[in-house]
Amino acid sequence: MDAVDCMIAPGVGNPEPYGLNPYQVREIVSSFSKDACLFDIVEVSPKYDSNGETTMLAAKIIRDFIMEKYFG
Repeated sequence: MDAVDCMIAPGVGNPEPYGLNPYQVREIVSSFSKDACLFDIVEVSPKYDSNGETTMLAAKIIRDFIMEKYFG
C-alpha cells in the first residue's frame, strides 16, 4: 500500500506522494493474478487511517485479485 498515492491511501507507514492510483494498481494486480498462488497486502496502518480509506482500498484490491483469479 506504500506505493499508492498518499492522497488516496493516507493510512500507510511511508506515504508516497505522486504514487500509483487505484486504476494502475488494478492493472498490475490483473496482470499477475492468473499466475499467482498467493497474494498479500501490507503496510495498512490503522493508526493513520482515520476514515478507513486505505483499509477499504486494500479490501477492494484483494477482491479484485480474487475475481480476476477465479472468475477472470
